[in-house]
Amino acid sequence: MSPERLVDMKVAWIDVETTGVDPVKHGIIQLALIIEVDYEEKERHSFFIKPDPRLEIEAEALGINGITEEQMETFPPEKETYHVLKGIFCSHVNPYDRADKFLFGGYNCRFDMDFLYNFWKRQGDSYFFSLFSSTLDVKEMIACNVWYRRIAPPANYKLGTVAKYFGFPLENAHNAMADIEATRELAYFLKPTKLQEEKI
Repeated sequence: MSPERLVDMKVAWIDVETTGVDPVKHGIIQLALIIEVDYEEKERHSFFIKPDPRLEIEAEALGINGITEEQMETFPPEKETYHVLKGIFCSHVNPYDRADKFLFGGYNCRFDMDFLYNFWKRQGDSYFFSLFSSTLDVKEMIACNVWYRRIAPPANYKLGTVAKYFGFPLENAHNAMADIEATRELAYFLKPTKLQEEKI
């Protein structure tokens, strides 16, 4: 790989709010996205989505994210949001170029990735992983820094707890955009040079 290709650092910071915790049975009702190229924000979006009617809705999940079934009926359907999302992703990476992919950035981002992967499958698109190379999980970054003994372990690894621990109180938790903004801010704070400067 040529040195100039190494600077093409592309991250899609993504957080989803869902109708439950099973990525096959439950759906996405809010998705927040921040596109970053070479550490510079290029665009951000927050989508509210009406899930496929075949999917299940858990009252407990709606209680957490504060979205009602009546509100969901007014949201754009999955297929419409899929086309918009795919257009955004493909305007920044080439799905046919193995070297040109996003990192999937998030907090415990396997959860969000599994939901978006199944969202893609429901639209008949099997090429979700033509857009992403790997994950950039801020929860794992924190665990690694605890292991390196750069920081003391937080009380727990919930996003709200960790954000407060590092001095970034998370307001409006379980709103996808608020969560992904806090996640991205934590990622930059946890860069090794920053930790060394602050001597945490």
